[in-house]
Amino acid sequence: MSSGYRETLTASLRLWLDCLIEGLLFLPLWVFLEVYLQPEQALFPWYFILPLVSLAGILLRHVFKRRWLQILASLPLGLTAGFILGGMEPNIIPLMAVSALFAYLGMSAAGREQGLKTYAIGLFVYFAAVIIYARVPELQHSLTLLSWCGGLCLVLALLNTNISFMRYNSFAAGTERLPLGMRRHNRMYVLLFILAAVLLASGAAKAIATLVLGAFYMLFGLLSRLLSKSEEAPLGRQGMPASQEFLQTEIKEPGLLSAILDILFYSLAAVVVLAVLYFGLRWLYRNSSGIFRRVVDALLAILRRESAQEQTGFKDEEASVFAWDRTVQNLREYWRSRLKPGGRNDRWEAMDGSRERVRWLYRHWLNARAAEGYKLKSHLTPQETGADVAEWSGDRKQGRKGERIGSEASAAELLQLYNEARYGQTTASAKEPEQLDQLKKQLKL
Repeated sequence: MSSGYRETLTASLRLWLDCLIEGLLFLPLWVFLEVYLQPEQALFPWYFILPLVSLAGILLRHVFKRRWLQILASLPLGLTAGFILGGMEPNIIPLMAVSALFAYLGMSAAGREQGLKTYAIGLFVYFAAVIIYARVPELQHSLTLLSWCGGLCLVLALLNTNISFMRYNSFAAGTERLPLGMRRHNRMYVLLFILAAVLLASGAAKAIATLVLGAFYMLFGLLSRLLSKSEEAPLGRQGMPASQEFLQTEIKEPGLLSAILDILFYSLAAVVVLAVLYFGLRWLYRNSSGIFRRVVDALLAILRRESAQEQTGFKDEEASVFAWDRTVQNLREYWRSRLKPGGRNDRWEAMDGSRERVRWLYRHWLNARAAEGYKLKSHLTPQETGADVAEWSGDRKQGRKGERIGSEASAAELLQLYNEARYGQTTASAKEPEQLDQLKKQLKL
């Protein structure tokens, strides 16, 4: 198998997987159409045909490259899928239309990306479908399927958000692969988080807690029975007294020694449990990072803080620098940056100061070159990157005279400003915002 054929096959399988995910995100709609429009004589559910129609569209994407040709070619595919399912009945027309849509989506899958908005709409469809379908008798049989598929879509949305966040922070534009170590380390934490969420949702935490408490109770009861003298040896069936009053007269209260031993062993067990918790938390603190370590550090700082001593001498005036409005604004910006990692905060209007605007121009200039086909090289300095981009642009401009005459001068000015903003204390050449706005227009960013 040649390398070109292997790459084409790999790209087709990747596009088919994307189409399958898109179809899975809107599965409740296909179930609704299958229940109310599919003929009763059909041998299998209608939505089983949709992946095959998408695959046919993906395989034909090199034949029909223009949009109008793709739309025309998707119509016979949709008609064929509907005719195989139920003939030419009137209620098959919507199913034919959706099949044609899947064929078109397969042909145009190469120029389409699955963003967070698509996953959000799909999850909302699942949320509404589970509520509505539970009240419709004809649709209640699909709740189990929708529950499992909805959970899978939620996991896929989490992984997609994680990958887009890593690409945004590592400046990996287009289809450039992320570093292997970063992907492995990050996905391991994401999968562990998903596994913990599944265990908590399935009641595993309650089962584990019940098992541990039962083991402690059984251990304490065993120790208490071994050290207590109140229980006599079990009597045989023939020597069992018949009167309940006689049994009550024979029961004796535990002695003083037994009570002392009970207290000692309960105290010893409590010390053992506290020691296990202490060394376990200590090991977690030393071998973990993130929220847990920051919370423990904050708690230790509070515990180590000394109380204020009374001063009998001169006491200077003190003023609080705490501003409630500013604190609320910082919290709002923090959560907004956490919940919207896709770059919505990375706007020109949100940049504060010329230094941040120069960095914004350089970052988007690099992304624009990468979108045009330039391969970013992270080991180059900004000046070396500018020279490499100029050489790459010169090769592309051969045979196209007069194109982008002022872009090289604008790029050189941008590189000079970026060096001043990154390595210097001030941006002497870009103190006025009008200069940066004009440079942004010249670079067409």
